[in-house]
Amino acid sequence: MSPLGTLYRASARWRRPRGIVTGTCGAGGSLQSRRGLFDGALDPDRIPGSCLIRRGRPPTRDRGRRYHVSEAGQLGLNNRVTEDWSILLLHGVQSSQLTWWRLKEDLQDLGWQVHVADLLGHGSRNAAGPAELTVEDMARDVLAQVPGPVDVLAGHSLGSVVALTLVGLKQDFCDRVVIEDPPGLAGSLELGDAAAGVEESVRVAQADPAGTVVALLEQNPVWSRRDAEYSVQNRLRLDLERVARFLRTKRWDLQALVQACPVPVQLLAATQGTTLNDPDRSVLMDRLPAEHVAVIESGHVIHRERPGFHHVLRFADTT
Repeated sequence: MSPLGTLYRASARWRRPRGIVTGTCGAGGSLQSRRGLFDGALDPDRIPGSCLIRRGRPPTRDRGRRYHVSEAGQLGLNNRVTEDWSILLLHGVQSSQLTWWRLKEDLQDLGWQVHVADLLGHGSRNAAGPAELTVEDMARDVLAQVPGPVDVLAGHSLGSVVALTLVGLKQDFCDRVVIEDPPGLAGSLELGDAAAGVEESVRVAQADPAGTVVALLEQNPVWSRRDAEYSVQNRLRLDLERVARFLRTKRWDLQALVQACPVPVQLLAATQGTTLNDPDRSVLMDRLPAEHVAVIESGHVIHRERPGFHHVLRFADTT
């Protein structure tokens, strides 16, 4: 595990009243959110992650943001360390913008302007675009939805690949990119197997939507019910034929995309069920600065299983 992953990884479960999340900051204060990162969890006293952040040096390009920190070092709704920042969030395969509901609410509570977009073949864009999808098609469609610029562009899984492609098309779109467990194809990951898995999950959801919600909650005890319901909705709205064909026929070079990225990149890598395997995993961790790599004790969907947004906050404020 990298030094950053050790320092900033989500902590073990701890107890705190529903709707309030408290974490440490550089001056030893606390952070509170009106809804809290974990509002809506099945067990209101079980919080599967921490909200650890650290104040760093100002960003390289200051757009007139205001930084408010009380003398006691406390950060709250009226004392925001990242006021006026903007971010675009991109989801992964068989998902949609709904996956970001919790992070979106909490970043908005901290004064962020949050944009979300659906990829072609998914969610509200399930019928849009050409019959044969490409990563570049998806990137250009995102640009049509959110022209930018934004401060941070963050993507999960396939959304990471689309984000890196988007920045290649429009280099002044953002100041930095966050890639959450991106899929690397240089190793053992087989997109044909992924396509078959998507087809099966959609078939099960179509046959028994309510039962699938229950099954997802049993399989993923840290998910909220809204997470499970949104996951089923996403599967039911997927253009399965086009997305499965895309997975079976298209390829990308993750290492090359990161190498060519014109802005700083932060990598969030999962430890369980990850799609970032060697050699891509080792190469990216060696190539990126240590402070831009975080290994999270989580499954593939880090933002759902360990929904602490401290990595985005710190990366935005110190790069």
